[in-house]
Amino acid sequence: MYLNWNSLENGQLIQDIAYKIEENSAVDDNLKMSFESDFCSWYQPYHFLPRVNWGIHIRYYSLLSIGTRFYSKYPNLKSKPNDSARAAFYYLYLHEVFHYLVENSASIMEIITGKENIYKKYLSKVYSKLFNKSDCLEESLANCYLFDRCESYFIDKAFLKEELLRQSSGYNNFLTYDGLNLKKGIRKLVSQIRNTKPNPLSDLPIESTLDILTPIDRMHGHSIPIWIHERAKPLHKQDG
Repeated sequence: MYLNWNSLENGQLIQDIAYKIEENSAVDDNLKMSFESDFCSWYQPYHFLPRVNWGIHIRYYSLLSIGTRFYSKYPNLKSKPNDSARAAFYYLYLHEVFHYLVENSASIMEIITGKENIYKKYLSKVYSKLFNKSDCLEESLANCYLFDRCESYFIDKAFLKEELLRQSSGYNNFLTYDGLNLKKGIRKLVSQIRNTKPNPLSDLPIESTLDILTPIDRMHGHSIPIWIHERAKPLHKQDG
């Protein structure tokens, strides 16, 4: 299912999730799983062809699982199924939108330098080798990006901190880049992309490419396609 941004806040998806959250609020702990014990969402880059399914992909069951946890555990969302459903969506969306911003940064580098495949080389030589390791910078920064903005999206920061710290290596290292250290982390990531090395000799200033910290319009999100999957399917399938 392709999500229409214009109907997100009060659309059918949020209403359906909210209704099921109330129904499932007393279910067993299998539904209230750790936020990252499953592949809840992922970002499919536009650098890869065909581009029919590029964008942010979110599993419907994960929205329900996380929304139920918010509804039953987070005091400010307790007995507020609609806000819990929205919080669950933005929890997943904000992490994935950071990956989109990273790809945009690489695209601008490719245009400026005239060198193709900077992004693809970064994915193969840096990101894939560091994934699920403590020094996977992009995942740490993606969670830091989420953590920094969560209170504008129905999510309590203290509650989210506990949840994110329980995630796997790389993801749970987000506090290293909190506050003033975020810009330093961004500069190192930009250098990793540009040099396609995990540990470049020097960090490029973000001003030389794209400021990844540029805010995303909540209701438009640069028109990033959003795909909701009701069941697991290969990425080349267009329906959810």
